[in-house]
Amino acid sequence: MKTLKNIFRLEISPNRIYGLDVLRALAIWFVLYSHALTYIQEIVHIKYARWGMYDGVSMFFTLSGFLIGGILIKVLENNPKPNFSTLWNFWKRRWLRTLPNYFLVLTVLVIYFSLFREFRGIQVWKYYLFIQNLWQPQPWFFGESWSLSIEEWFYLITPVGLIILIRFFKLSVLKSVLLFAVGLIVYSIFQRISQYGTISPESMNLDTYNPLIRTQITTRLDSIMFGVLAACAKHFLPQLWLKYKTLFFGIGLSFLVFYFFHRNDIQVYFIGIFSQTIIALGVAFILPFLNEIKSGKGFIYKAITYISLTSYSAYLINFGLIQDIVLLNLQKIFPEVLGQTFHSALLLVLFFAFTFLGATLLYKYFELPVMRLRDKKK
Repeated sequence: MKTLKNIFRLEISPNRIYGLDVLRALAIWFVLYSHALTYIQEIVHIKYARWGMYDGVSMFFTLSGFLIGGILIKVLENNPKPNFSTLWNFWKRRWLRTLPNYFLVLTVLVIYFSLFREFRGIQVWKYYLFIQNLWQPQPWFFGESWSLSIEEWFYLITPVGLIILIRFFKLSVLKSVLLFAVGLIVYSIFQRISQYGTISPESMNLDTYNPLIRTQITTRLDSIMFGVLAACAKHFLPQLWLKYKTLFFGIGLSFLVFYFFHRNDIQVYFIGIFSQTIIALGVAFILPFLNEIKSGKGFIYKAITYISLTSYSAYLINFGLIQDIVLLNLQKIFPEVLGQTFHSALLLVLFFAFTFLGATLLYKYFELPVMRLRDKKK
C-alpha cells in the first residue's frame, strides 16, 4: 500500500502561487464536468445538470496569456536587441513544456483509431502542425486538441510580432505589447463578427456556434491576449495592481457572473460575439487578487495544488482517451443490470477516477521528467 501511495505522490514546489492554482483547478473542473455531462444528465435532469457548466477553456486561455506574457516581457526587457536566438530560446522552453505530452497522447489515439475504429477522412498531419482548426471547424477526432492549437499559435506569432515592433519600429516593450495585444484582440473580434454572419438565425445553436466561432484559431486568440494585458499591468503598474486588487476582483467577478447567466444566449448578437471577451475580462480582473495568494494549508490546499499540477495531462486524456476509448470499451463488458441511473453513476465515478489516475501517471513519469530535462539544459 505504501509503494502504491508513493507511485501517485507528487512533490509541491514552495514557489507555486496558490491563487493561480485555484483558478487552474477550477478551469479543469469545468472542462471535466462538461465532458462528464453525458453521464450526469442521466442522474440529474439536464436543466439542473447544466448549471454546473462553465467555459473552463477560456479561463485557461487568459491564465496562460498572463503567465507567458509575463515571461515574454521579462525576456524582451533583458534583451534590448532581441533576435532569432531570443525567439528560439523562448520557443524551445514552451515547446518542451507542451509538445511532448500532446504528441504522445495524439500518437496513441492515432494508433488506436487506425487499428480499431473508423478513421477515414481525418488528415492526421494537420494535428501535428496544429492547423486542424486554423480556418475550418475542428474535426471530431481528438476533440480537445482545438485549444492546444490556439495556444501554440499564440506562442508562435506573439514573440515574432513583438520583436518586429521592437527591432524595426523602435517601439518600447510596453508600447509593443499594448499595440500587438490590442491589434490581435480587434482582429479576433472581427473574425467572430464575420463568422457569426454566416450562421442563419434559425440554425444558430451550439452545434453551429462552437465549430465556427468558439473553437477556431483565428476567432479565439483575443482570450489569451487579455491575459497578456494583465501581465503588462502587473509589470508596468505594480502599485496600481496591488492597491486595487480587491476592487478589481469585484469587477472581474461581476463579469464572470454576467457570463454565467447569459452563456447560452448566443442568439443575442452581443453575447454571440462578446461572450468570450466577457469571460476573458473577468479572469483578467481577478488575477491581481489571486496572484497575491501565495500559499495555503490543509487538505484543500493539497487537493487543489494536486489537481492544478495534473491539469494539463488531465485535459489531454479525459475525453479522447478515457471517455471515448477506456469507458466505451468498459461499457461493452458490464451490462446495465441495476438500471440506467446506477450505470451512469458508475461511469461518472470511473471517468473522474481514471482521468486523475492517468493524469497523475502521465504528469509524474513523463511530463515532469521532460520539464526537468528542459531546465537542466537551460
